Amino acid sequence: MSKVAYQPHFVAYIDILGFKDNILKDPEAVDIASFRDRLQEAMKTSGIDKPNMPRVKMFSDSLTMTALSREYPLALFLFGIGCYQVEMVRLGFFLRGAVVCGKHYEDDRLLFGPALIQAVEFEKTLALWPRIVVHPQLAMRDPCYPYDVPKWPPERTLQQDSDGLSYIDYLSMVVDESPTAFIKQHKEQVMQQIEITRNKRDYRALAKYR
Repeated sequence: MSKVAYQPHFVAYIDILGFKDNILKDPEAVDIASFRDRLQEAMKTSGIDKPNMPRVKMFSDSLTMTALSREYPLALFLFGIGCYQVEMVRLGFFLRGAVVCGKHYEDDRLLFGPALIQAVEFEKTLALWPRIVVHPQLAMRDPCYPYDVPKWPPERTLQQDSDGLSYIDYLSMVVDESPTAFIKQHKEQVMQQIEITRNKRDYRALAKYR
């Protein structure tokens, strides 16, 4: 029997903003099959559902994405997340989350470990608005960081925000023939979310989109 142990993984924990409200606003009116197909299409189009890609698990309004850090390039891991962000914007959803590297266990039924706990905490305490932040030491490739992360070019993958945290720049990953059309759609989605949260007088949510 093989030994079961934690392995160093890249771990992303992602919250799909507005997903819960979309489901609960009128449960009887939701076309479940159509909704499922659209979510699956977003995964397929972004490329994160391929057999050789990281493991992806979606539950309720959250999603995890994991990969062994010694076997999978960090740049490709982040690029897959960015492409998924683009496709979810097309569906009207923005994402907030965090990416870390650390000890993790996962099989077909279970996933747990320090890295997942850290990613969840980062999402709740550091991401704050619709962005996916990357652990500072991971973003900087700190030589004191205890995980073997191959060198990768951060250009066109990460941007640094005003609070000093690095986040995945998904707008640089739009590969449409007409990126300006997506940028226009993106602006419309942001304005729509601002209007929805303003009408609900949810000022904490409103601040996320300002």
